[in-house]
Amino acid sequence: MKDVTHSLELDVIEKLAPEFVFVDTRPYHLLKSVLGHCLAKSRPIPVTVHDCGPHFCVRSMNLSKDDFHVSSATGVWERHVLAELFGVYDPLSSELDRAESADYSLRIFPTRHGLAVINPRAKAVPHPTPHERPQVATE
Repeated sequence: MKDVTHSLELDVIEKLAPEFVFVDTRPYHLLKSVLGHCLAKSRPIPVTVHDCGPHFCVRSMNLSKDDFHVSSATGVWERHVLAELFGVYDPLSSELDRAESADYSLRIFPTRHGLAVINPRAKAVPHPTPHERPQVATE
């Protein structure tokens, strides 16, 4: 096992080509790296994130983002990172529980620890205009 914070693209995304990612990590930079890579890919990857409950989140974290001693007692970074990625100002806002971006929808379910599910949004398929519709041969 090793820290893949700075090698995630090569060691996980390219090597394993995951079709689904479950994130249960504490360090800010690793969490941000995993979510950033999964959400930036041209091939969308559904993601779940554990420990997203508001009771684990401290609005103004006292820990440095480089501190690895993150726990439920100190507050965790999950809602902070999700708020950054989805453009929600307050990580404790209920707006974060049902956030949307152009490419993804986020739902945070009120399980005991909080579980976030990030799904790629379905791309709208344009309906062909009458002159673009295929011609049907008739006899």
